[in-house]
Amino acid sequence: MNCMKNNKEKCVIINAINKKRSNFFISYFLVLALIVMASCKKENLQDAVLPDTVETSSTNAGSANGSNGTNGTNGEDGSDGEDGQDGQDGADGEDGQDGQDGVDGQDGADGQDGAPGPQGPQGEQGPQGPKGDTGDTGAPGADGADGNANVIYGDWVTPNSWQQSTVYGIKHFNYNLSVPAITQDILDTGIVLTFADLTNLAPAIWPDGQIGQLPISIYSATPTPHSLVWSAFSSVGNIRFNIYDDQNTYNGFTSGNRFRYVIIPANISAKQAGVDFEKMSYSEVCAALNIPE
Repeated sequence: MNCMKNNKEKCVIINAINKKRSNFFISYFLVLALIVMASCKKENLQDAVLPDTVETSSTNAGSANGSNGTNGTNGEDGSDGEDGQDGQDGADGEDGQDGQDGVDGQDGADGQDGAPGPQGPQGEQGPQGPKGDTGDTGAPGADGADGNANVIYGDWVTPNSWQQSTVYGIKHFNYNLSVPAITQDILDTGIVLTFADLTNLAPAIWPDGQIGQLPISIYSATPTPHSLVWSAFSSVGNIRFNIYDDQNTYNGFTSGNRFRYVIIPANISAKQAGVDFEKMSYSEVCAALNIPE
């Protein structure tokens, strides 16, 4: 029988007991052997031809058993044997009961939003809700842009002839345009603007399509250096357009240039306080007064 190394004390006791048992059985078998041997001798003696007296004596003498000898001392314990091979694993035991659930951990950070899914079908129209209460009156809106009901403007005019006059030795060429809307009240409190589209000049001096507010002064180096000046003079019921050059270079002007006027009454100019119409371009005036170009 093998003993585990970690239970050596128990193994020593067991080995001592086993040793005693072994000695007992050895002694037992020795005694039994002696008895058998003794029996064999007795049988041999009986078979021998001896006198009756001797046979009887021998028989009696041999029939007495000798006393058992004393047990010998126990031998020393033998060395522990090698550990035996591990036995087969036992069958798995039944599963134990589930333990109590642990405390929930903290929520993790929110993941990124997934891609939008496809649009679902339109739902049915719900019933009309009850009429809401009337809201508060809103703040007054800003004043709208002034209309052009009182602004007077003329169409483009192309003079077909110019009247010549001389002032301090300089030739002037004039064209008078009848404008009944110009009254004394307009001259006193309103504004009369005049514009020119000079189409018969070289593009380098005056680009095609450019419109300027009179007066306009242009310097030219051909045929000799001189300055050309276009002006307009308003009077009751009339506008006089005037052209001259300071060197009397020209003896007359052909048609082709176009002119236009815009009359702004006092009530309109008053509403545009701080606006200097006389320094505005043609497009700016048209936009401010809402008139077509």
